[in-house]
Amino acid sequence: MFFAISYPKRKFLVPQAIQMSDMDCGPKILQALLKGFGIPVNSELLLESFKKDTAIDFIDNIKRAVDEFGLESKKCILPIDHIFMHELQLLPAIVMTLLPNGFTHFVLIWRIHGSFVQVMDPRKGRYWITKKQLLQEICIHTSPILVNTWHDYAKSDEFIKSISMRMENIKINKPIIDRLINSAKNDTNWKKLAALDAAIRMLTTIVDTDGISPGDEAGEALETLFANQSKIMDHYWHVHPLTNQDKEDENQLLQTGALAIRIVGKKKEEPQEQKTDKEPYEKVLDESKTPLNNNQVNVDRELLKGLVEDGYSLALIFFWGLFLASFAIIIETILLRTLIDIGQYLGFVYQRITFLGIIFLLLGSIIALHMPLESIKLRIGRRIEIRLRVALLKKLPKIGDKTFYGRPMSDIGYKAYDLRKLKEYPEIVFNFLRGFFEIILTIICIVLISPNSMFIVLIAALVFIILPMITFYLFYNEQSIQLFLLDGAISQSYLDSLLGLVPIRAHRAEQSIRREHEGLMIDWAKAAVSFFKLAAVVQVVEKLIGNCLSIWLLFHFFSNNHDPKMLILLMYWTLKLPTIAIKINNSINQYSSPRSALSNLLEILNAPDENESEKDNEETSSDEETSNFPIELLIEDVTVQAGGYTILEEINLKIKSNEHIAIVGHSGAGKSSLIGLILGWLKPLKGRILVDDKPINSKRIIKLRNETAWVDPSIQIWNRTFLENLKYGSQMNQDINLKRVINLADLLSVLEKLPDGLHTVLGENGGLVSGGEGQRIRFGRAMLKEKVRLAILDEPFRGLDREKRRELLHRAREFWKNSTMIFISHDVGETLSFERVIVMENGKIIEDDCPSVLFEKEGSIYSSMIKADQAVRKDLWASADWKKLWLKDGKIQ
Repeated sequence: MFFAISYPKRKFLVPQAIQMSDMDCGPKILQALLKGFGIPVNSELLLESFKKDTAIDFIDNIKRAVDEFGLESKKCILPIDHIFMHELQLLPAIVMTLLPNGFTHFVLIWRIHGSFVQVMDPRKGRYWITKKQLLQEICIHTSPILVNTWHDYAKSDEFIKSISMRMENIKINKPIIDRLINSAKNDTNWKKLAALDAAIRMLTTIVDTDGISPGDEAGEALETLFANQSKIMDHYWHVHPLTNQDKEDENQLLQTGALAIRIVGKKKEEPQEQKTDKEPYEKVLDESKTPLNNNQVNVDRELLKGLVEDGYSLALIFFWGLFLASFAIIIETILLRTLIDIGQYLGFVYQRITFLGIIFLLLGSIIALHMPLESIKLRIGRRIEIRLRVALLKKLPKIGDKTFYGRPMSDIGYKAYDLRKLKEYPEIVFNFLRGFFEIILTIICIVLISPNSMFIVLIAALVFIILPMITFYLFYNEQSIQLFLLDGAISQSYLDSLLGLVPIRAHRAEQSIRREHEGLMIDWAKAAVSFFKLAAVVQVVEKLIGNCLSIWLLFHFFSNNHDPKMLILLMYWTLKLPTIAIKINNSINQYSSPRSALSNLLEILNAPDENESEKDNEETSSDEETSNFPIELLIEDVTVQAGGYTILEEINLKIKSNEHIAIVGHSGAGKSSLIGLILGWLKPLKGRILVDDKPINSKRIIKLRNETAWVDPSIQIWNRTFLENLKYGSQMNQDINLKRVINLADLLSVLEKLPDGLHTVLGENGGLVSGGEGQRIRFGRAMLKEKVRLAILDEPFRGLDREKRRELLHRAREFWKNSTMIFISHDVGETLSFERVIVMENGKIIEDDCPSVLFEKEGSIYSSMIKADQAVRKDLWASADWKKLWLKDGKIQ
């Protein structure tokens, strides 16, 4: 059932991938697993594709993804004492664990190192844990299995080898092992092998607790347990017979163990003619090979490009300025040494004054050299940050909404905020290059003083320059990314807590939020301590090596009878080498901060544009002119899936030019999803959409959006003035009558309440206005849009009273009388004035006709909705049982 297969080459250390939310667990484990096997993958597309199939079992989703990426995997329930048997080659494996709060969680068990296990947990990254501790965290899972299936597996070489090894571990004699295995294997009943497995497990526990001595005593006890199966405790059995079975279930067992996905080998290449479409992961593989894949972008190269973005001449000046500044330090040291003996050579006063003048001139030149270097350094850092911020702002409008699905609200905001670290990048380069030049020039000077010490000096140079770089790429880089992601998770925790402050207090969830935050802070503290411990260890090693080399160098100097006058300079430069090396090491450590910031930002900058996310079957004609006629829509046999669920099914709808239609249905019927389909946020699984008799594609979707006025309660009201919110999204000329729009949208009463009128800042999410007032602002904003060919009103007047809704709807229909209109509402009474009504249920169009015809039609859902609405208003709301209160201007009257 689970045979060992030759492994593809995998890395010694499992790559780290930290989740930003619980929804990222599966994709992050996949990302770490695939990177560990050297398989390139676009993490953003992987996240998007993984979320498409959340309807199927989580573990099956992971398994299918692993198989699609060229690795062969097996979903199985393993006896937990089999997992760490190296001879069985069960690792790497994705295993389900149990968190302290009772929730299940998946981790990637990568390698065994003696009594320790290397694990990648997407909650906290790579870590090492003892086998005993990990076994306590593994979730014990139970699942039915056919008797014949399990019995075939139990008789396989793998299982027989495992029980044989477990008996050898407690020093059972070879004859007893062979006799017990043959007895159990040759029996036609599955219980013999299951009993032997359980007996070994029980006896191993007793031996480990010193209850029985290994060897002959353990062998006798094992034979006794095997012969008397009733003495074996239930929790030691890997399989149990089903209790209370019906006849058709008599051939099933309950299998207990660790739920896991084993990576058993590399999948064989399929012949080209046998390859089939493998959505969604085939797309991830294809797109991961493009330059847009952030995993393929060399972040170091991108940072170097930032230095020369303003021109190679500026970078060359910066480079040579650093070299001269480092050279000046060497000259300064030589001059200071010369001051000790210069007095005997400069007998006259004017000679000494001249010499002092030269020294002051040199010091002044060094200061003058540093001033433009500081200016260039600050300018480069400022421009790198500005360019990236501009690139991000330009990129965000081009990215499709699917890129943002599943992302925490704080994710992009935190990445943008972290760009401030890139201002430090030129400073880090400045310190590194200065240290590099100093150590090279110092080594040259030492070699000039003591040529015979060249070998020792070269060893010192390699240690002081190469060691920090190797340490960075092996350890610092991943640990800095881990710190960055944990910082982001903590930031997200703060934002979520603030946004959900009212429900948190209402449900008395403060303690739960504190525990979650405490867990994040503990993980962050551990990662930070680990990071700085490593930095301290490297510095200590460098200092120790430097001091040893200094002693060796000085001893070599004296043993070769060199000029003792040069001893002071030699000692100074020799002892300075470890200090310079520590500066280089510190600059390399600091380099991880801007590198992580840019690496994570590239996930957004390299995300495919909405125009590039799909290949249009038909290119939009370059001479296609914008029409002034109302839009005509045709949807034929369209089915849409999202999150593994079918949300729209077999949609056939034709909306004529200049037609006004209404769409009704219960909550979740698919009304807003239909709008998302028209506006291009949802992609059809099958079928086609035509706009003005032309198949819709990316370019036409953008054109359609530009010609659409959309009113929806989810549309953002910004923390800007009333006037800026009203004009947002429109190319409004000064000639347009703003007063007319304010009157039509009934905004005059809103303006009268605002302290600064049109220039009043409305607060975050329009906090200064009520829900109904916010809807009227959105309505007015849509009215200011020019050249509207399609008006979409999705619950446009929510929060307003019935009469006001009908009045504003009449104004809207009159205002957009020369445009096609789609009106969506839960209030079916508002749709009676339309010539055509669409009724949706469970993602399907079930009725489509004139309201009067549907109302009179027997068994019509539309008719039942109208009658139910009338009954509620007549019998429920008009009932005398209610106590009626009138709220006006914030007062109950």
